[in-house]
Amino acid sequence: MRSGGFAAAKSASKTTTNKVLNLIRRMEAEGRSLRSTQDAVRALTGWTRAYADTVVKTTASTSYSMGRIAQARRLGSRVAPAFEIIGPVDSIARPNHAAAVGLVAGVHDPIWQTHMPPLGYNCRHSISIVPRSALKRRGLLDENGVVKRREPPGFDRAGPDPGFRVAVRV
Repeated sequence: MRSGGFAAAKSASKTTTNKVLNLIRRMEAEGRSLRSTQDAVRALTGWTRAYADTVVKTTASTSYSMGRIAQARRLGSRVAPAFEIIGPVDSIARPNHAAAVGLVAGVHDPIWQTHMPPLGYNCRHSISIVPRSALKRRGLLDENGVVKRREPPGFDRAGPDPGFRVAVRV
């Protein structure tokens, strides 16, 4: 969040967007709950509870992915060489999101430019760091120790929602 990961679909103006982002940053720094942050955004903007909820949750998801990327960079490729998309595959998961669950790829793989969660507003999926030892056990390292991408069955249907731009860059 500190580096600007933020999502609002219908922000009235750049000024409103900046006010909301600053409010969410401050609330996060203070350790406020998701609900109190949503209520504060709602009070600031007059947005509905559902819309404030969408903005806060999607912003938090973006921030989480950015944090995982920063963590992987700090740990380095010997310890944290890959990410995996994790999350629910249930009756309310959007098919294009569910199809991405199980994708494993190297931290610097270009697939993350298009498939880094969140994949849409209110996305419930995220990334997990896959350590080298787990990649080795799963047969996902080639003879040179390079991560082999694993696309789950049906991955050709995976991707962001139409019109949603993946905001997190590796």
